[in-house]
Amino acid sequence: MKNTIVQCPMSNVRGLLTSDFGLRTVFILFLLLTSDFGLRTSDCLYSAQMTGVITTIKGEVQVLPYQKNTWQPSKVGAFLYEGDTVKTLKKSQAAITLTNGVVMKLNQNTEFSFDVTGSIEKISSQIKMKAGQIWSSVRPKTKFEIHTPVAIVAVRGTEFDVNYGAGKLDLAVYKGTVNLKNDYGDVDVQEGESSSASGGQSPEPPKKMEEKKDGWQEEVKIKGTLKIELKTAKPVTDVPFEIAISVYDADNKLDKNAEPEITVKSAPAGMSFSSDGANWVNELKTGNVKEGIIKLFAKTSVSGVNSIIASSDGYAVGQLDITVIPSKTKNLKVKVTSPNGDDELLLKFKKK
Repeated sequence: MKNTIVQCPMSNVRGLLTSDFGLRTVFILFLLLTSDFGLRTSDCLYSAQMTGVITTIKGEVQVLPYQKNTWQPSKVGAFLYEGDTVKTLKKSQAAITLTNGVVMKLNQNTEFSFDVTGSIEKISSQIKMKAGQIWSSVRPKTKFEIHTPVAIVAVRGTEFDVNYGAGKLDLAVYKGTVNLKNDYGDVDVQEGESSSASGGQSPEPPKKMEEKKDGWQEEVKIKGTLKIELKTAKPVTDVPFEIAISVYDADNKLDKNAEPEITVKSAPAGMSFSSDGANWVNELKTGNVKEGIIKLFAKTSVSGVNSIIASSDGYAVGQLDITVIPSKTKNLKVKVTSPNGDDELLLKFKKK
């Protein structure tokens, strides 16, 4: 049998090198790689990080999950992960909010993939664009790059549009500054300017835009933003805690008249949600928004960092990163005397 070499993320290997058990494990892995047993990619533990959420779909959008061979139809509220590839079909458009706050609008026949970075800090910061047109809004000081075969679009806090096809990239900048670069040179494109790049030559000097937006970006409307607030000071495992989700309009004002259906779930999955504290589900859909706000309950049996995601059709997603601490349990043994004899009860108390 032919040997197979697997490239594992260093974050998965680093923990193995910190103990005698880890050293032995690495040694065994080395033996496997140099023997006829080989090693499958699935033998290397990898946990894909979430990169964004689809917030709007017009027409058809498909996703090719990382290391899979079958395209799957997607829907509003679907999570996207490192390594996933996204494409819009003919006469279709979509909007996506990334975990770093970047908002992307995709025109028809657009295809791109998220990089597998292996670094928490770089998640959602880089995509590879194969074809199509992407409008992006990037918050100040947020690093974001679009890689194409002919050039790289690098930004920090701006609004711009990239159209790539037939070996040519066209860039239009509506706010801020964008750096367009390849192996032959680079240019800074300012607000109100455009540039282009193709293979084998440096990007063209920026020039003033003669035309405004195509108009398709306005068709993919973002009504506002969902914001999540933690109402419990210190969430602990296995104890319900309260969250509040607020609906803000496009002007970032609380929309007291909005009554959207909101979907709430967690990343990683495993957290449960309830609107009444009695009925719990991993993915909660609710439309009971009053005066622009809805209060819900959440709980989990796993300690550590969790992300709560709230999404609704046409709204930028809300994301709340929380740290859940282990609950403190105190055992108390009680001796009970009955006509049948003495019994011992073990009572467990959890401190909230």
